Amino acid sequence: MARRAGKRASESVAYAGLCRAYGNQRILVFVDPRVANRPGSPSYNAVDVFAPPLILFAASITVLATFGLLDWIICMMVVILFWAFVQPPIVRWRAIRRAKRIAFASLEGFKAVWVLGGFAVALKDFPERNCIAPAGDWRGFASEYLVDPIDSEPAAAKT
Repeated sequence: MARRAGKRASESVAYAGLCRAYGNQRILVFVDPRVANRPGSPSYNAVDVFAPPLILFAASITVLATFGLLDWIICMMVVILFWAFVQPPIVRWRAIRRAKRIAFASLEGFKAVWVLGGFAVALKDFPERNCIAPAGDWRGFASEYLVDPIDSEPAAAKT
């Protein structure tokens, strides 16, 4: 799309352009899982972080009571390996997925995710044209690359 110097779409039109481009896979969305999965973030879920180890440790206690000390030690080793190597990538993946879902569900959700940072959008065909939260101007990015000139005209001018 051609650059439109000085023209900036309204917030709702810019957000609609972002959502349309995301749905059509014209943009790439990057999420930092450390930011998305910390307390205070709208995509943070304490259950993802704390429930798996609690369930695994409770299950290992059941193994101790049922089978004995040697089987419990083996079970605890498996639990610790799972907790250290399998759970973190799953938690990161779920946090990223939740952050994208929240961002593209509503304008308020997008603003909440954008303000925290750790979120970036880039054109799929030209990744060097990107916008990184929270300092980047997502409205300007969407107006420049994603909003059609017809969409950004006022309703009164269209009739």
